[in-house]
Amino acid sequence: MTNTLITAGCSFTIDHYQLTWADYLAQELNYKLINVAARGAGLNFISKRLILSLQGVSTDSTLVGIMLPSSDRFDYYVDQEHALKENFINISSWQGSGIPSLVNLDGTLSDKSGYSLTGGEPRGHKKHWYKFFYNKTESYINYWFYVLLIQDYLKLRGFKYFFLSAYPIDNNIEQPINQSTNSIECKSLIDLIDFDSFIFHQDRLGFLDYVRSSKFEIKNHHPVTESYKEFVNKVVIPGLLK
Repeated sequence: MTNTLITAGCSFTIDHYQLTWADYLAQELNYKLINVAARGAGLNFISKRLILSLQGVSTDSTLVGIMLPSSDRFDYYVDQEHALKENFINISSWQGSGIPSLVNLDGTLSDKSGYSLTGGEPRGHKKHWYKFFYNKTESYINYWFYVLLIQDYLKLRGFKYFFLSAYPIDNNIEQPINQSTNSIECKSLIDLIDFDSFIFHQDRLGFLDYVRSSKFEIKNHHPVTESYKEFVNKVVIPGLLK
């Protein structure tokens, strides 16, 4: 039976222009790769896409890896009659097609209905969302709820799995405009998370911290492919062997 690595995340996990940690880890392990990540995705979409993708999958020969995005991303479902459909399409990330598009939970692209995966850049109407609708505490609570949902599902099914984080896990807000001094009441939820399943760079730091400390170049908001390869060899593989 062929061993399989199933990976989920955002464009730090799947990039149509270069290899990422998912590609290099599959190569190192000699596993077949099934990558269900999507560019621009937040944890709302990632959790649903991953869980649906695991239906009917054998747990005996499968390793699941998730790289968490920032907590201030949002995924918004748009149907054909939505008054702002075109606005949401315009701020959606490219999924390898060269144009913004909506994404369904099965990974298919659409210009009619699906999730608007808006990524990190506060462009277009996303600026208004952050200004009038974004709430740091709610986003943080939702973020850890989705982590717990994924974790409990994987444990219930008996999958071998691990988490990575693109950002420092204790300060995982991507955009400076979303930082605030408000305290976040979320300890009771975070206490339910099994952090033994996380692989960190140093003390609860993420992939981008590793990239910066190792002085890798970042082009178009993404680290160069060499950084992913080194991250796998020096952080992920040792973490899996512990």
